[in-house]
Amino acid sequence: MIYFLFKMIKKMNNLRLKIKLYYYKKLFHMECKSCGKNPRIIFPISLKGLNNCKIGDNFKLDYNGIFETWSEHNGKKYTPSIIIGNNVSIGKRCHIGCINSIIIDDDVLIGSDVMIIDHNHGLSDFSDLNISPNQRLLSSNGEIHICKNVWIGEKVSILSGVIIGENSIIGANSVVTHSFPENCIICGNPAKIIRKVQVDK
Repeated sequence: MIYFLFKMIKKMNNLRLKIKLYYYKKLFHMECKSCGKNPRIIFPISLKGLNNCKIGDNFKLDYNGIFETWSEHNGKKYTPSIIIGNNVSIGKRCHIGCINSIIIDDDVLIGSDVMIIDHNHGLSDFSDLNISPNQRLLSSNGEIHICKNVWIGEKVSILSGVIIGENSIIGANSVVTHSFPENCIICGNPAKIIRKVQVDK
């Protein structure tokens, strides 16, 4: 009897999982500006402002992710845009937040616990320090663009105004505050080039 109940519970949990996966796929197709084939969205996740997103084929967003665009904050309006290419895989507990522009090209692999945010709470001249952080206006130093075939290791932070060139690798725990060319291995806080790699054409 116990074995039968266990099997029934397992079947119900599997069915619940399939329903939620189906729901998130439908949500991306309905609410994104465009969404390609075969998205794989693993719940639970936090989603906001999908109408500002274009998603390519075979997109994967793993569980406990935060995926958000902000069109307005504290009365100020923004025009956010997230564009993601084909075959992009984003690991567990990642946070992607946008008020400006984030572009992730084809075949990018993003590890777990990665943060990619194109904005700050407050102005870069620190003139608003007397205002509590959540009441400050959001500001951006420019778009983030991660080019094709980039691999981003676990617990990396990528800040606004950064371009990562094709085929580059960002080592775990790095904090990326400025742009890097293609074919580089990047590590550190702040991140710097530790090696350039020759890629056969």
